Amino acid sequence: MSAAQVLNALKPTDLYGWILYIIVALTIVAMVMQPDGSPLLLTFLLFGIILACLIDKITTTSQLAGTVPAFSKKSFGAFFIRVPMFVFPAIVAGMTKKPKSRGILIFTGLLGAVYFFARWFLEIRPQ
Repeated sequence: MSAAQVLNALKPTDLYGWILYIIVALTIVAMVMQPDGSPLLLTFLLFGIILACLIDKITTTSQLAGTVPAFSKKSFGAFFIRVPMFVFPAIVAGMTKKPKSRGILIFTGLLGAVYFFARWFLEIRPQ
């Protein structure tokens, strides 16, 4: 896997890719809205959301899908990497001291849950 392949794999090519980038954008907005002196754990959790979105995009929804066996479309790894997309925003929304970022984080968590359950229902769930 070369850097050019990874950058090419990050292009949003379908609805799932666009949803992931909306989650990333909302997470970045929430990260910028956090006040100075907020716990470092909040920053790590928000970064974990972004990292999970990028890993999911590269390993399951791009042309590189299937190159990492632990993250094939129907694997436990793909299922597990989507959990932070809806759990971490809820945790950060509960911990933050900035009320304006709570709404964004709650919406991000709901969007992550919709993405998680849609991918589970349409791809992972046994037919």
